[in-house]
Amino acid sequence: MSNTQIPNSEFMKVIDKLFSFRISQMFAQPVDPVRDNCPNYFDLVKQPMDLGTIRQKILSGQYKSVTQWKNDVELVWSNSYLYNSKSSLLGLITKEMQDQFHKMTEALSDSSDQDWMNQLNIYHKDFNELMKESPKTAVAQNPKKKSHSNKNGHNNQAEPMEIRRHFQPFSKEELLKLTDDINNLSKRSHIVSIIDLIKKLEPNVSEEGDELSVDMNTLQPSTLHSLRLRVDQFSNQNA
Repeated sequence: MSNTQIPNSEFMKVIDKLFSFRISQMFAQPVDPVRDNCPNYFDLVKQPMDLGTIRQKILSGQYKSVTQWKNDVELVWSNSYLYNSKSSLLGLITKEMQDQFHKMTEALSDSSDQDWMNQLNIYHKDFNELMKESPKTAVAQNPKKKSHSNKNGHNNQAEPMEIRRHFQPFSKEELLKLTDDINNLSKRSHIVSIIDLIKKLEPNVSEEGDELSVDMNTLQPSTLHSLRLRVDQFSNQNA
């Protein structure tokens, strides 16, 4: 990839998105051993890096490849793991931020051909997941057309098939139950999964920072059914 092709705008878009999460503040600026109460930090971390420094490097055009930029961001996470236990609160926050970064950059590399293949694979994966989450498709022969035999007694070509999805609207009780079940989710991974599903199926839902503003009454019946299935999966896992 030549220098003119370096997607600095994409770099900045990802960094800005990371900064929109409230938990990003611990990565926003260089570590100060005094201010941050970690006097031995530089004894362990030999290559410090933070999101604020990465933002400045993007603005000054210092990144010459996607790999170079990704390596700096990954350095932020690896430094945190080096100083903090992965099972600690800071370690778990780091894992959440790293996962978000990987999701946003899954289709971004130094090869435009590879980027295209990566994006195609993402679409294929999302489509397969959506098919698993959705209710079964009802397939029935068109009742308005009948099969006729030709003069040799053989049936003509099979009649066209209709593929229909039937998503019954939720009753008030069902909607309230689904809302309560979602609000009672305690695992962060489950909450993130629900948010991702809503964003995928309802692209017009407004997003404020790392929070999603959702009026359940405005969601499509197909979305509500998918959410119900996802929540039920979580319940079965905990059973």
